[in-house]
Amino acid sequence: NLIERRRAGLGDRPFSELLSLYNAGIDHLKNTLKDNQLMEISWPVPEFVEESTDGESIVDVATDLPYNWNDAMYVDETAEILDSLKLDDLQVYECGSWKNLVDQVWAYVDRIYDPNRPTTMLVSVLRRSLASSYRRFVREVDLVGGVAA
Repeated sequence: NLIERRRAGLGDRPFSELLSLYNAGIDHLKNTLKDNQLMEISWPVPEFVEESTDGESIVDVATDLPYNWNDAMYVDETAEILDSLKLDDLQVYECGSWKNLVDQVWAYVDRIYDPNRPTTMLVSVLRRSLASSYRRFVREVDLVGGVAA
């Protein structure tokens, strides 16, 4: 989709659209998880089943799948985890420099930061993305004869 947008001369989708799509996906997973009809299913899911040597399906003991894996207690706990994955909206304020925009991004990261989760990957990916965006920004400004702030 991004390649097609670039070919058509369209820019990146606004963060608010991407965030809305991401959070809608999380909501869909949560709603599916809490679907009453699906909660009636009680056999082990195929990912946790291993074939025995005689062709019978047996639960893989190594996965430690409890017999009541889809009870309300587990479903509610998983739904809470999914809720914790949802992200808040990012308000971007007009500013005169790239540095101020980057500061807004890092302030957002600080706001959603969870000390119980590793952030090394997030910081690394974000730094690379910001550097790439800055290079693209500078190229576009140079093309129109402006000065990058």
